[in-house]
Amino acid sequence: MMHSVFILGDSYSTFAGCIPQGYPSYYSPADLAGTGVISPAQTWWQPILARHRCRLVCNCSYSGSTICNTGYAGQDYSDISFVGRLTQWVSRGGFTENTVDTVFIFGGTNDTWAGSPIGEAAPEEMPNLYAVFPACNALLHMLRENLPKAQMFWILEPAVSGQVAEAVLDACGKYGVQAIRLKSVEKINGHPTAKGMASISDQVEACLEKNTPKEGEI
Repeated sequence: MMHSVFILGDSYSTFAGCIPQGYPSYYSPADLAGTGVISPAQTWWQPILARHRCRLVCNCSYSGSTICNTGYAGQDYSDISFVGRLTQWVSRGGFTENTVDTVFIFGGTNDTWAGSPIGEAAPEEMPNLYAVFPACNALLHMLRENLPKAQMFWILEPAVSGQVAEAVLDACGKYGVQAIRLKSVEKINGHPTAKGMASISDQVEACLEKNTPKEGEI
């Protein structure tokens, strides 16, 4: 059963005021993108938190971020990538000061769109964090090292395909992370609408019902 949740995501998981200060958000009450998502209650994650009555420890989501350190046009994203932000959270004692029993990772879209290099598997102590394959492994290695008993889910939206999806699925299999392959999601300009967010929430919830132990179960 979920009690305390940590989210690591990109624009799909952002909402103004619900992410760390200074992190850019795609979604806000102003709805500048015209998605119809004008409240945190319309995100994919807020209904899940409410339904399970659990606490959000941190929504560490950054709009436009890649898993690996190579961003759009080959830019260095080491400060804002998934592995970069997680490293910063760990170094600040985020997991020692806060109890976390459930982790949601929602990423891979920007690596796909940016054409980030795929790379190959590498030892966790010497990963090439500028390529997707080793970055996925390093990310989950770090999470498992800090949260060995937490249940973890990696959400993959339909646009994540090919080698990026293969890299994510390979790492999930290696570290015991449940991959959630989303089906149809309504979008505007590549981003979920209010209807799309509801669909994501429902699909994630369906996976949780299958994979989350009930009270009293071992």
